[in-house]
Amino acid sequence: TPVFAEEVLIGENGEVEVVKPPERSFWAKYWMYVIPLGLIVMNAITQAMNMPPEEQAGGQPASQPQQGASTAQRGPTAVRRR
Repeated sequence: TPVFAEEVLIGENGEVEVVKPPERSFWAKYWMYVIPLGLIVMNAITQAMNMPPEEQAGGQPASQPQQGASTAQRGPTAVRRR
């Protein structure tokens, strides 16, 4: 008989007694839903951690200085091209 089929036992007085399988735990029932959900959440968290910082009000990214200031700072140390 299959594993999931209910076993039938005949009692002392001829009545049929149905023996149900034991109740399975939460993890045994729903593991196939919990694992993909966990992977999706982990993926969303790692993508959020790798996003660049938000931009400032002026439209420039927070990690980059103003265009004019960066040109003046690089001037003397810039590599000469031939």
